[in-house]
Amino acid sequence: MYEWFDIAGQAPPSSLADALKRCVHPDDAARVERMARHHLRGDPAGFEIEFRTLRSEGSVRWIMLRADVGHGAGDGKRLFGIAMELTDRHLALGALHAASERAALIARSAGIGTWETGHAGGPARSDAQMFRLRGLEPSPVAMNRGERLALVHPDDRMRLRDSYADLSISPQLNSYEFRVRLPDRSYRWLASRSVALRDDQDTERRRVGVNRDITEARSAALARQQADLAERESRARSQFFSRMRHELRTPLNAVPGFTQLLQIEAQASWSNDSVGKLDHIRAATEHLLALIDDALAGTALADPTRLRQALLNLLTNAIKYNRSLGEVVIDSQVVGERVWLRVRDTGRGMRPEQLTHLFEPFNRLGVETEGIAGSGIAA
Repeated sequence: MYEWFDIAGQAPPSSLADALKRCVHPDDAARVERMARHHLRGDPAGFEIEFRTLRSEGSVRWIMLRADVGHGAGDGKRLFGIAMELTDRHLALGALHAASERAALIARSAGIGTWETGHAGGPARSDAQMFRLRGLEPSPVAMNRGERLALVHPDDRMRLRDSYADLSISPQLNSYEFRVRLPDRSYRWLASRSVALRDDQDTERRRVGVNRDITEARSAALARQQADLAERESRARSQFFSRMRHELRTPLNAVPGFTQLLQIEAQASWSNDSVGKLDHIRAATEHLLALIDDALAGTALADPTRLRQALLNLLTNAIKYNRSLGEVVIDSQVVGERVWLRVRDTGRGMRPEQLTHLFEPFNRLGVETEGIAGSGIAA
C-alpha cells in the first residue's frame, strides 16, 4: 500500500484529510471524501470506489478500494479493507474506447450503419446511422424485425425473410443487397454485410453487421449496362444494315441495268406501249433502291457538290493507280451522328515517307514520269 501510494519510508497519514491530500489525485479527492464519509455515517453496504493516485514523478495509478466498518475493542469503529491496482486495465479500456470512437467516426464519415442482433430474434442494437440510411430520425431503441421488413421493397422482402431466418443455420458470413423505402416514397439501395459470433459449442448467439448506401454504385452499374447494351445493339444494327445493303442492292442493281439495255434495243423495234412498260420497270426499281437507301444508308448533312467532288477524286485515283484486274470498293457506315464513307482499292499503296508529302500541292510523289494524267492538286 505504501508503495502504490508513493509514501514508502514516510509517516502514515494522520487523518482522512491527510490521506486524501497525500494519496488521492486532486481531481478525485472530493468524490472519495464524500463517499467515505457517507459510508462511515452508517451506510450498511460495503464501500467500493475506483480513483487515481498521483505519484511524485507525475505518473498516475488507478486504485480500486474495497472496505467495510468493523468494531474493535471498546466498541470503537475500525475501517478495514483491501486495495487493487487497476492501472493496466484502465489503460487498456482507454485504448479500446479510443479505438471504438475512431471506428465509429470512420463509419459515420463513410455513411456506414452498424447493427447487432441476438439469436432467434433476441435483443437488437443499432446506431443512429441505421436510421439515417432509411431517412428516419435516430432512436435509442433499435427497430425490430417487422419494422425493418416493412421498409423493404416488396420485391426484395422474401429474400430478406430468408436472411432473417434461424441464425443457427445461417452462414458465418452473410451478404445481400436490397432496397428500402424513404419517407418521400423513393427507394435507395443498401448493402448488408454481417458475421456470426458463436459460443464454445459453435452455436451462433449473436450477429453483428453493417449497412451502407450503394445507390450511386448501382445507378452507375445500370448506366454502364445500358450503354453496353446500346453499343451492342448499334453494332448489330450496323452489321444487319451492311449485310442487307449488299444482299438487297446487289440483285436489284441488275434490274435497272438490264432495263436500260432493253430500252436502247426497244427504241428501234418495240412498240410505244412496250417502251412505256420498260420505263415503268426502271422507275419502280429506282424508287425501290431509293427506299432501300433511306432505310439502310442514313442521311448526312453535307455540301453535295464538294462531297461528290471528293468521292470522284478518290475513285479516280483508286482506278488510275490500280493494278490490272484490280478492285475498287466504296462503302459507308453510320457511327453515332456521323456517316463514314470509305474508298478501298488494290493498287500499289503509298510508302510511309510518301505519306508525309501527301497534301503538298502539285507533288505527285514520283508518278508524273509514268504517263498517267494528273496535276497533283485533286487530293
